[in-house]
Parts: sequence; C-alpha cells; structure tokens
Amino acid sequence: RPHMSCNTTCGMPSGHSVFAIGLVALMALDAYGRIWPKQMPVVEGLTFCTPGELFSDLPFPGGEVISFTQYIQLAAMWKVFLVPITWSRIHLYDHTVYQVLMGSLLGLAMAALWLCLWQQVLYPQQWRTGRRVGRIFKHNLPVPIFKLRSLAVSSVVEQHGGHEAVQKMLQEGKRKQLFQEVNDWQRGLERCVNATAAA
Repeated sequence: RPHMSCNTTCGMPSGHSVFAIGLVALMALDAYGRIWPKQMPVVEGLTFCTPGELFSDLPFPGGEVISFTQYIQLAAMWKVFLVPITWSRIHLYDHTVYQVLMGSLLGLAMAALWLCLWQQVLYPQQWRTGRRVGRIFKHNLPVPIFKLRSLAVSSVVEQHGGHEAVQKMLQEGKRKQLFQEVNDWQRGLERCVNATAAA
C-alpha cells in the first residue's frame, strides 16, 4: 500500500481497477460486436432500437444490434462512470500506480476470456432467447446475427407491403408490434438454421 494509506492489507492488484476496467472492456467489446455492418441495408425505425430501449438493460445494450452512433454513446457513458474509479484509488492513497495498472490489465484479460466463453455458450442457444432456463433465469441477451436480422426486417417490410406502408405504421405508433414481428421472424430463422446444422 502507498504511504499514508489507511489500509494495511496487501494492495496487489487493485480490485476496484479489475472490476472497473474489466466491465468497461467487456461491455465495449460486446457492443462493438453488435454494430450494424455498413454494407447492409437499414430500415429506419425497425433495424435499431430507440434511445430509451438502448439504455433499458444497462449495463448491456438494450438492442440486439446497434448503430455506430449508439455504440459511441454507450462507450462514452461506461467510461465516464467507471474509468475514474481507477484514478480515485491512487488519489485516495489506497493503491500505487503499479497496483492500479496491474488490476486494469487483469480486468482486460478477464473480460476478453469471459467474452470468448460467453459467445461459445450463447451462439448455440440463440434460439432460446426470451425463454426461461430452469424456471429461474431468462435468456435475454441475444448475440447479433446480422444476416438473419436483415432477412427478418426485409420479410416484415415485404409482408406489410413495402417501406412506405411500414413507415406509415411506424407513424401510427405500431413500432412495438413491428419490432416484435422482426424478432419473431429472426427467432424462426435461427431455429431453421440450427435444425439444418443438427441434421
């Protein structure tokens, strides 16, 4: 511990830094993987969630896919709230710079490892999104499958008679209904893909 610290226990590494930087890295990496590819079409009001929905499931993004602008908003918010924690550990004489640095590096490594394991578990269980697991937990964090999402949006647009008809429905306040239809189409496509892969 640094000189003048009130703590007498071992300070290596900084646990606060492990948590703060690890969570920032995990959330940023997960959100980065959800950014909608530039080459894929966008249907206003259907492809991305609204700003309110984006922040509804914090610390995770509320949308399965997000725009680059939404990614910047989320990343900035996480950094504003969590990165100063590392500075506070030094300022309050609770840890040395070296201890905070080691904690931050450990947090980054744990975030990368967790994300890899996370994707290995979530991808095969994508079709279970929205369902209960063991009557206790609810699988509510879908991984982004951009092509299926794009196909689902296109199918809903075609089903309702084209872009103009969909935009009219959005203006009439039917976005929630359309968004649910997109999600239902996507889950159905994912079940087909999984069934084909398992056959």
